[in-house]
Amino acid sequence: MPLRPLVLVTFAAALALTRVPPPRAGQEDVTAPLRQKYLALTRGWAHEAVLTAAERQAMERGRPRERLMTDGLDDPLGREMLARGEPSFDAFASLYPGKVLDRTVLGSYSDPRAPAVAPGEEFVIWWNGAISANLVKGTSPAAPARTQALGDNTNILFRVGPDADMFGRIGDRYSRIGYEDGYLPIVQATYEDDGVRYRETAFAAPPTPERHAGDTAYVRFEFTNVSKAARTAELHADVILLDGSRASASGGRVLDASGALLMTASDGDASFDVQRQRLTHRVRLAPGTTASVWITIPYVPDAAGSAAAPTAAEYQQIYERIRRSWTDLLSSGMTIAVPEARVNDMWRALVLQNFVLADGPRFTYGSGLVYNDSTYPFENGFAALTMARYGFADAADAWLSHLIPASVDPQKAGWRYQNRRAIPLHLLYNEYLLTGRAAYFDAHREELFRVADEIIADRHGTMTATTGERPWHWGLLPPA
Repeated sequence: MPLRPLVLVTFAAALALTRVPPPRAGQEDVTAPLRQKYLALTRGWAHEAVLTAAERQAMERGRPRERLMTDGLDDPLGREMLARGEPSFDAFASLYPGKVLDRTVLGSYSDPRAPAVAPGEEFVIWWNGAISANLVKGTSPAAPARTQALGDNTNILFRVGPDADMFGRIGDRYSRIGYEDGYLPIVQATYEDDGVRYRETAFAAPPTPERHAGDTAYVRFEFTNVSKAARTAELHADVILLDGSRASASGGRVLDASGALLMTASDGDASFDVQRQRLTHRVRLAPGTTASVWITIPYVPDAAGSAAAPTAAEYQQIYERIRRSWTDLLSSGMTIAVPEARVNDMWRALVLQNFVLADGPRFTYGSGLVYNDSTYPFENGFAALTMARYGFADAADAWLSHLIPASVDPQKAGWRYQNRRAIPLHLLYNEYLLTGRAAYFDAHREELFRVADEIIADRHGTMTATTGERPWHWGLLPPA
């Protein structure tokens, strides 16, 4: 299926999890070397990238507009776009082109009405098709109660060809990552090297009895000889563990130092270079022929280590089931069609990514290293309302119900408490306008009445005339 540019989403969720022992730096200060090591690793990949001429020109055009977009008053770029005529995505992109070297997440759907299943983090899939998993967390001496993300301990970097070129390094030979059909949470990319076209397809599936350590990432690499002579396709998977520990491999199974499963490959004859920590697959191809390798990566290293690599038939069944589940979910909500296909792809992708990033009833704010565990009453509440607007009222009910304690109870909200007690009432009102349903109110009647009484009492405390006349906010708003 044709690739389209990737729509990126910046929400993510994380929950406390039961797993194999964490990397040894799991309680490291957030400012210490482990976090910097992760940033250096992923930035290093970007520094190796060779952009196309068009990409370089787009970045040069966009860079001067960054300050104008962030600091300019009254949306100067928007006014400039409208001045050119009917607004369109192409018109906006011509003024501020999108990022080239960016990332997205791989994750599975979880029912908002069911308890969340740990772990709740998602895989990161980078601009070059590399995959990161197993988030490491730490604390800061300045705020020991505040846990923050440091980086992903498991990192798999793919290389191809006889020279082990980083997948996607040369922009002129790379498609860039994109969503299947333009919006499904199945990421695809193609890259050519030495007469072979390498095609990556990656998605995540929820836990199963065989694979119970959180989500599993499934990756398929197809090798096609596009030359007129026989070629040897080579796929190399570098295993990079952030904590500095070493992996071992046998029969297509890669294990960490404790014996937990990090990765499986369908090619049981793949060789493993212990020094480079690199699993290599080689296959000889006649002109025009294709072969494939299937890889699985558990989000958390599987201590049981019993999962086998999927066969071609098993991979196809899992792929078709995941694809069908996403399309069915999308079709259960609102249907929108606008003239621009790219805009249709964008709203569909955003709706589905919200389901990826929410874990059960918990809908959190950020992705990766920033805001990873955070629920913000205002931002997350209005995101839930947006999903109700798109026709997913049950999900909105569940997310909003989970959000109430973080809005009205400082002890439950922790450092994220924003003292916005009226937010649940405002969200309740808007959700009722959208859905006509009172389930949210019925489930939290006592908490909502308590908050309303507190607000009224506070407002009565402001009913003091200072100039002999009642201010207009008398009994309604605080003096500020």
